[in-house]
Amino acid sequence: SDDAECKGVKLNVSVIPNSIKGGNAIISASKAELDRIKAQGHTIINHTYNHLTFNDLTNVGITDEIVKSENWMENNNYTKGSRILSIPSARFNTESYRATINTNVQGIYHNWTFTNSGGTNLNKIMCPYYPTTRLIDTSSLDKLDEAITLCNKAVQYKGIVVNGYHGTFWSKDNGVSWKAYIDAISQIQGLKHYGIDEILEGKFV
Repeated sequence: SDDAECKGVKLNVSVIPNSIKGGNAIISASKAELDRIKAQGHTIINHTYNHLTFNDLTNVGITDEIVKSENWMENNNYTKGSRILSIPSARFNTESYRATINTNVQGIYHNWTFTNSGGTNLNKIMCPYYPTTRLIDTSSLDKLDEAITLCNKAVQYKGIVVNGYHGTFWSKDNGVSWKAYIDAISQIQGLKHYGIDEILEGKFV
């Protein structure tokens, strides 16, 4: 987050409360690190309490995973992003989807909904018009070169690109690729960086 802050790149960081508390083996930033990330102006969002696959849960179980994490975030002063949900698995069926959108989440990140753009190569670039902004589609995940290419396309087509990275992307080379990504996108003329909360509030231009 230090590299991103000094280069003017805003991050959206998802949190799994039970991982922070040592309740499972998923890699997590510490509470102190999250506080520092928040102080730098980045957005911390809800990634459910235990990171369980929604298709394996009942509707009540899905709601419980979302709300338990939301409550933890609010009790720990991360209220701003507590109702922005990064779902644990992009593979979720109709029942899981309905259970998710029937909660009080205001935005849902980590969906995969790409359409053919008629040959203009707009795939993976989101057009930020209501009501599509409640579902924040993932453009690229753990793919450095593709992510940089999509950032350039977002400027060209006046759209939004959402590039995601798992902690394992950082750990594979101790952050070298991640820093290269931050450096590359910070130099793209006309590219603006937003928290997902700002997208949902319509603050993009």
